[in-house]
Amino acid sequence: MSRALVLIWVLAMWLCGCAGPPASPGKAPTVVEVERLEERSSATGGERYSASVEPSTRVVVNFNSGGYVESVGRVSDRDGKLRLIQPGDPVKKGQVLCSLRSIDFSSRLEQAGAQVGRAEAQEQDARSQVEEARGGSRLARGQLLEARAAQSQARAALGELEATVAQARQAVREARAADQLARTNLARSQSLFDSDALIKPELDQALFNHQQASVRLAQAEEQLKGAQSRLEQGRTQVEQARGRVEQAAGQVEVGLAREQRSAAGVQAASSDLDSARAQWEQTRLAQMDASLKAPMDGVLLSRSVEVGSLVAPGAPAFEVAEVSQVRVTFGVPDLEVAALKLGQGVTIGTQSLPGEKFEGRVSTIYPEADPQSRVFRVEVKVSNPAQKLKVGMIASLYLGGGGSSVLTIPISAIVRRPDAPDKFSVYVLERQGQRSIARLRPVELGDPTGDRMVVVSGLKSGDEVVASGSNMISDGEEVAVQP
Repeated sequence: MSRALVLIWVLAMWLCGCAGPPASPGKAPTVVEVERLEERSSATGGERYSASVEPSTRVVVNFNSGGYVESVGRVSDRDGKLRLIQPGDPVKKGQVLCSLRSIDFSSRLEQAGAQVGRAEAQEQDARSQVEEARGGSRLARGQLLEARAAQSQARAALGELEATVAQARQAVREARAADQLARTNLARSQSLFDSDALIKPELDQALFNHQQASVRLAQAEEQLKGAQSRLEQGRTQVEQARGRVEQAAGQVEVGLAREQRSAAGVQAASSDLDSARAQWEQTRLAQMDASLKAPMDGVLLSRSVEVGSLVAPGAPAFEVAEVSQVRVTFGVPDLEVAALKLGQGVTIGTQSLPGEKFEGRVSTIYPEADPQSRVFRVEVKVSNPAQKLKVGMIASLYLGGGGSSVLTIPISAIVRRPDAPDKFSVYVLERQGQRSIARLRPVELGDPTGDRMVVVSGLKSGDEVVASGSNMISDGEEVAVQP
């Protein structure tokens, strides 16, 4: 069964028993809704859709910082008096919409600046300590080099003293041997002299030789003693030099540790300075953001703040929309979405602006259907320089263009013909002065188009048909038209 036949069947079921009751004498006129018919262009059936007007761009302006609202932007009303801006007012890009209490931000900025000054002074002190520590480290390293040089010299002198002691010991050994030999020769010479085997001069010579050997032995022992004394002094000097080297090395380690601590202090001070500067920058930006400005030319959709109110960071304050161009959005079933093309021309009308038409082009066809309604969202861009189309208006449109012109009527306007139950009629309004009379007129219907039916014959453009309440009236009955 084709979709047209299905809709005709649904229409027939809806119309069962809806031929209309007979008029009662003295009855008050029935209130009905009336629609004036007009021809619309149609292509491939000319489907009619209801759409919603949305701004091309909308931006919610939020507070980046919290505080008390000090002022809200003002504009002149028709009488020239200043009033607070309100929804519907046009705004310009950069226009101040609202300002928070500035003294709060000035105070915080001064505190942040003072914190930056303290952090800079602390960093400078830390860098001075680093330089001082580095100077101490350089001095300690110089002292260490000097101590090591003195230690080397002391060790070299100790080596020479050890060689001198060794030589002195050898000289003592030689002198002792010579003294022992001289002592032996003297004893032998004395024995020979006592036995008259040696003359006196020879004995005296042996005695002289012994005395000379004793003197040389005493001298050698004295030199050995002096060399040993100097050797002990040399060893003491070496120990002292080693102590000075260890002390200088300790001072170098202390200097390096102090330098490292000072460097860590500089790093910490630099980190504190960066944090203080970041805090100051955040406070400065917060002060700049204390005045909310319009992000673009447009119209104010909403305002949620009042003078004196306390707002939190991130709280929305205004909503601004760009409406010189609007988006008209509607849903299309899958049977029709394939026929749509980007850039396709569309004519749009609204009940709020009867008789006015707006031309637009299909700008977006969403690739996925809504999971609940199973229709595809379509957007049409419409130029709106005079801002006649308002956000939230309900618009109607016929897809296509360039096809034949057709008349359509809402399904709710159709009733069964009393003389032919398989045929249909509508009530057409007949104006008689101040009275409005409903006249039943037979019509021939064509294909359905959305929630409407194409009229093949029986009606013409400009006819006023009863769109709602047709099942409550009868032919020739006076009705009251709902405004």
